[in-house]
Amino acid sequence: MARLLRIEFGLGRTREVPLGPRTIDLDLLLYRNETRATKFLTLPHPRLQQRRFVLEPLAELCPNLVHPTLRRTIGELPAPFGGHLRGEALATHSPTLSTFPEIAAIMPAFVST
Repeated sequence: MARLLRIEFGLGRTREVPLGPRTIDLDLLLYRNETRATKFLTLPHPRLQQRRFVLEPLAELCPNLVHPTLRRTIGELPAPFGGHLRGEALATHSPTLSTFPEIAAIMPAFVST
């Protein structure tokens, strides 16, 4: 988490207004099957399943990854605003990981399914 905060700071992020606009926002969403709730970190991210912009690329990369607290695969989670992520055509208005093949190529090294 400290590394993510240093990257944000290096890219010009300032924390002036809680939940206010920001230059960049890096979140740690999942780490293996760990669950944790501290003052500085909650794993998995408490709103991961509510954010389509997070779930779509995650479902594309590893649909069989099991959410550690919901005990459902990412592909089985209901997509925010209707539908399910597995078997559903991904929204054409938002880029997914397939839009960025150089990122998609390295992601499997970080995610075990």
